[in-house]
Amino acid sequence: MQLRRNEGTYFERLSGKRNNQKLCDDFGYEEALKGWREGFSFVQRNHGQWAMHEIGVIPLGKGDYLGILTASIMIDGKRLQNANVFFETFTYQDEEWKRVRSYIETGIPAEQLNEYTLA
Repeated sequence: MQLRRNEGTYFERLSGKRNNQKLCDDFGYEEALKGWREGFSFVQRNHGQWAMHEIGVIPLGKGDYLGILTASIMIDGKRLQNANVFFETFTYQDEEWKRVRSYIETGIPAEQLNEYTLA
């Protein structure tokens, strides 16, 4: 899936909520880009790797799906203490996937997220 910015499309309206167990805030497209840039920059500076795990995909109806995944960072073969859980809602329109909503739980102790999957 390729995510790109198009004026006046769903990316202009992209919204999300971030909860780090102490502070909950809403964010839009620009804030999402900033957060991803910071995350990738941190991983690159520290010669780390992303450890991603798909928990599951739930059909919501009429081409809408909720993807749930975890992301943590590995540095020198060791996973950092905190991880994130992403709840991403996508829709299939005009022969392409579009992300329409995002909810992120941040700062979760990584050991609490070991290999969860939806049956």
